[in-house]
Amino acid sequence: MSGFDEADALAGTDNVEQSYLALKKRYDDGDRNVELLWRLTRATIEVGEMQSDLKKKREYVLEGKKDNPLSAYR
Repeated sequence: MSGFDEADALAGTDNVEQSYLALKKRYDDGDRNVELLWRLTRATIEVGEMQSDLKKKREYVLEGKKDNPLSAYR
């Protein structure tokens, strides 16, 4: 198991926000693994797309761009 099984299972579902929150917690705790970053970016985009409020949608888009998977190689 990769440690991301639950997040992967929730991706693309109506429960993707649960995946986002779990991944965001790992990120906030200091994990900058490229595997985490690309999943967090994907979840952030998916949660953003679900928002009806344009301001919230924009916040998620900007968050997703801030720490993308390439930042693990900087």
